[in-house]
Amino acid sequence: GQIDEYQRIRRAMLDRFGTTTDPQVAERTSRACLLMPATPDQLRVAQTLVDRALAVDRNSLPEWAYAYYQFAKGLSEYRQGRWASTISIMDGEASKVLGPAPRLVQALAQQGRGRNADARKTLSAAILSFDWSPARADHRDGWIIHILRREAEGQIVPRLQGYLRGKLHPRNNDERFALLADCRDTHRPRASATLYRELFDADPRLTDDPRSAHGFHAACAAALTGCGHSEDGVNLSPEERARWRTQARTWLELDLTAWVSTFEKDPAGTRNLVRKTLTHWLDEPDLAELRVPGRLEQQPAAERDAWRAFWKKVESILAQTYNP
Repeated sequence: GQIDEYQRIRRAMLDRFGTTTDPQVAERTSRACLLMPATPDQLRVAQTLVDRALAVDRNSLPEWAYAYYQFAKGLSEYRQGRWASTISIMDGEASKVLGPAPRLVQALAQQGRGRNADARKTLSAAILSFDWSPARADHRDGWIIHILRREAEGQIVPRLQGYLRGKLHPRNNDERFALLADCRDTHRPRASATLYRELFDADPRLTDDPRSAHGFHAACAAALTGCGHSEDGVNLSPEERARWRTQARTWLELDLTAWVSTFEKDPAGTRNLVRKTLTHWLDEPDLAELRVPGRLEQQPAAERDAWRAFWKKVESILAQTYNP
């Protein structure tokens, strides 16, 4: 968010590395300098750097490098308003790197072409493919992805801030999915849980495939809200928090039922996946208040019994995955 400092450093980088002949330095410099809109002169230098990197013999590059070079090229095309070229590049080699970043840029290009519905769908798909919790943004690629995600949200779902202030409502599930990343990034589990409830009401099939983890993520958001760990839910009454805790268990039970069905249909093929998933449930910090002895005791007696019964069932199913 330090825009002035970014612009100052960008000018310094282009002055220092604008004539480099090293393809890796050229690609990294251009990519760093294209993370925000630039002046025409800066764009020309960044484009020249990308093209210089791509001009080298591909066989002389590390196997992973070319996809990064293509991503930088796609980002350069986007900054110059070349929407069709951007979309094509981000569908190719560039799609193999930087997680959801290529799809984020593709969504921005679709928006630029006036394909607003496609942009929302692409953005929501990009958001669903990544963990947007701030703790995971601990390296360069993660920071780049967050920067591009914020730009895409601002261009494609400008209703975001209105929604967070309670003044606007998402029009469809694509917008709801697009809102989830910012709610997670800014630690608004109550808003996340509310979005998930609206998502499921609009399309109950979203919880049919447990591999999507929609039900699990929804339950985590509801659990945090119900246990008082929600910055946007500090004024909730005890009764409202209790309802969110119950909702968390309901969503987990639905997800568990789906996992049991998946396992029973193909024990050999899904054994490891089910085991990994349920082990993660038993380790998930967001659910600790409703699972860990000593912390669970802080909840009302009826809730404690229901949660103990639920975790006992999880452990029973988990034990089955270890049996041949």
